Amino acid sequence: MSSSEYPRLTSQRTMLLKECEAVESRMLIGLAMVNSIAWRTEQRRETHREHPLYATACALFAGIFIVRYHVELIRLVPLAAGFFAYYMRLGLMPNSPVQHPEKLYRVRGFLLYSVICTVLFIALMFIEISALYDLFNIEPSNAEPLWKIGRGLARH
Repeated sequence: MSSSEYPRLTSQRTMLLKECEAVESRMLIGLAMVNSIAWRTEQRRETHREHPLYATACALFAGIFIVRYHVELIRLVPLAAGFFAYYMRLGLMPNSPVQHPEKLYRVRGFLLYSVICTVLFIALMFIEISALYDLFNIEPSNAEPLWKIGRGLARH
């Protein structure tokens, strides 16, 4: 090896070291990204483990409210369960309208179903079905309603 080739080999070695450093830094960045994705995935799993807890708590407190204050709302429970199932089905679709709630009104079936549930809820809040209290052996609530419809309208 002649002395004229030595600077050329040194520059090639320097370029090779720089390439290795660039590859190494890209590998480190990639490894950091993989670790970040794995951490976020684990966090997401942890979050999804809490969903059954929230659903159970919601059902428990809704049941307590229904039995204690307005047993007629039991007639709404199957429709409400269907409403939540329909919403979940929409949420699991690719390009789901649930991701953009302002566009949810375009799903006509869901809109109709939600209107039916709302109308039934409002109707059941103002109706008393005494047969349900007898069927479940529950005393009607003594709590005064916020609004009274039909009482005190006609003054003598």
